[in-house]
Amino acid sequence: MQTKNMTGFPSIDKPWLKYYTESLADKPLPQKTLYRMIYDANKDHKSDFAFNYFGRRITYGRLFYEIDRCARALLRLGVKPGEIVTIMGLSAPETFYVAYACSKIGAVINLISVLAGEQELVHYLNEAKSKVFIALDLFNDKIIKALPQTGVKTVVNMSLAESMPLHIKTVFKLKTKVQKCEDFMSWKDFVALAEGQPPVKVFKFVPNRFSYLAHTGGTTGEPKGVMLCDEGLNGITHEDKYIFLNDTGDTLLNTVVPFVVYGFLLNAHIPLYLGIETVLLPKVDAEKVPKIILKHHINYVSSVPLYLEYLVKDKSFIKSDLSFIKDICSGGDGMTIEFEKRLNHILLKQGVAPGHMLMNGYGLTEVSSMACGNYKRKFLGSVGYPLSRIIISAFASDTYQEMKYNEIGEICINTPYLMLGYLNNPEATAEVVKTHADGKKWFHTGDLGYITEEGAVYITGRIKRIILTEKDGMVSKIFPDRVEKLLDSHKAVEVSCVVKQPGDEAEVKLTAHVVLKEQYRSQNESIERELRELCAAELPAYSLPDKYAFRESMPLTAAGKVDYRALEKMAEEEN
Repeated sequence: MQTKNMTGFPSIDKPWLKYYTESLADKPLPQKTLYRMIYDANKDHKSDFAFNYFGRRITYGRLFYEIDRCARALLRLGVKPGEIVTIMGLSAPETFYVAYACSKIGAVINLISVLAGEQELVHYLNEAKSKVFIALDLFNDKIIKALPQTGVKTVVNMSLAESMPLHIKTVFKLKTKVQKCEDFMSWKDFVALAEGQPPVKVFKFVPNRFSYLAHTGGTTGEPKGVMLCDEGLNGITHEDKYIFLNDTGDTLLNTVVPFVVYGFLLNAHIPLYLGIETVLLPKVDAEKVPKIILKHHINYVSSVPLYLEYLVKDKSFIKSDLSFIKDICSGGDGMTIEFEKRLNHILLKQGVAPGHMLMNGYGLTEVSSMACGNYKRKFLGSVGYPLSRIIISAFASDTYQEMKYNEIGEICINTPYLMLGYLNNPEATAEVVKTHADGKKWFHTGDLGYITEEGAVYITGRIKRIILTEKDGMVSKIFPDRVEKLLDSHKAVEVSCVVKQPGDEAEVKLTAHVVLKEQYRSQNESIERELRELCAAELPAYSLPDKYAFRESMPLTAAGKVDYRALEKMAEEEN
């Protein structure tokens, strides 16, 4: 589709549409639940493989059988349509069995982070008003502490060992210590509830229904529940059918955790719909990712820059025939043009077709994950062009005046995949979803960037700071302003600024620079203890400052704000 008569405004011209041979913009969104989306796509080839879990290959037939067992068990526990079922799991089959079982009976899927601290876990469960909580037994210690502060009636324990091959399961159980709780239901007892129950009456699709509760730090860094609907997640999934043109039986490796909505889509929903077999990794060892790609001849890789760096470091990978690779997708954070060139050079040299090099993408939880990407046309340094139903442009953050091509403004997204809103938080919703002069609803991302005449989107910075960190095989987002807000709430703190310590390690360490109020400046040691206790009680472990530096004053920008870049530079010089 070719755009003519350019006006100079991306939202009107939509120059990216020329990259689509078939635009879906004027077609209705898929009118199905998440469950029916994958079932209808695979009901006629149930012997094909859906998942590969430690070498055990699970067919679609087995997948649908397990989903049905979980659905009947949930009904036996009294779960009703519209009720939110909270799931705390990793990339293991049981996580997805339960998620799709929720969709099958009309319950709301609520995947939460396994990294959540005790109080954050309480927040998640109370926000959702969940009565049924299905969680990995590895985290029973904090679940036991959090549970009395919630309204949860039933806890079902999953184990990463459930679907492992016997020899791996035996070793895993010997090496893994789990805190038992007699009040929690085992997975075996949970699925046994399905026995003797009548067939499940599959929940019928309801337009614009709240069906999936996702979680994000948002542009302020405060945890929020994001209400998504079937049409949004299914719409993105359906668009991918026209983008990737994959072959049935292709393989995918995704390193993004399932409790991030993008991780759920890339681990399960998109590949299941497209007939791609996903290699599931509950814990990702970044150094082993290149070897896994080679071992399984992975056709599609979805990851973040932190992990992709290991591809260019692995001697076997950079010397192997890589012609089987169809796409390597990157998102979650930016990467340098130098690294992008280096990785693309290796891929081309080792046999990857020119149109299947590194694909940068961009999206947010509030727009159901993906919004744009370098799908077929590659733009160096860009996050790509919008999906065919989506409009992306840059606007002046104060007047909402649309910027012309190549002019920097706040990146805003108009999309049919927009969230229904933040759960129980209409004020926060109104802060980011604005109706502009064109009458359209635009989501304000908090990112700065511009759009070119070719339709490519470039991100130049963030209005709010975000730091990516990796720990125990999982990538998480640290919002420094969230940590700073908590530190500043202490009676002794005048101002704080949290920055990343120098180093190339994937697991980030933070330094909290703190200026104390004058009357407390002789109490550094005791105040530090109190600040550590405060953060440990309120923040996830990956956001905790490792070091506290007490200062007499902070460096300031010309606008009078704390200059966090100056603090980072000072730390590098001292290192």
